[in-house]
Amino acid sequence: MKPSRPYKFFSVFKKTLILTIYLAVWLCAITFYNFAVLHNSELPHTSYVYSILVAGILAKFMIAGEEIAPLKVQDGSSLYWLIIRRTTIDTMFALFLRFIFAGFEGLFNDQGFVESMRGLGGGDFRHLLAMWILFWLIFDSLLRMSP
Repeated sequence: MKPSRPYKFFSVFKKTLILTIYLAVWLCAITFYNFAVLHNSELPHTSYVYSILVAGILAKFMIAGEEIAPLKVQDGSSLYWLIIRRTTIDTMFALFLRFIFAGFEGLFNDQGFVESMRGLGGGDFRHLLAMWILFWLIFDSLLRMSP
């Protein structure tokens, strides 16, 4: 018997909410860490709002991706390869969103959109690589936990 629409809606809503909270905690912790490393005494609340928005968008993207193309291990293929591929795609999308939100943050602070995107991470490649690795680890741990 096929599950009813309200049951499916609430099931997807519950998954999305849990995933949003999980990602929001991670992304807010990363934001806090960035400000702590930079020894910035004032913590702008907009950065936390952006982290929560990105978490919600990423959660919806991940749930939609799971509904459209669930991870299915076929005979002879490796589960690890599937996880690495899905994690890399999710990480690329997360960094893309981070660049977009950096641009909007710049617009709200009377800076240029493109200049703010270029200034993400102070323009330092190592900082962007560190963000890539952190996002990758977050998504990798999520995929390994999912049933």
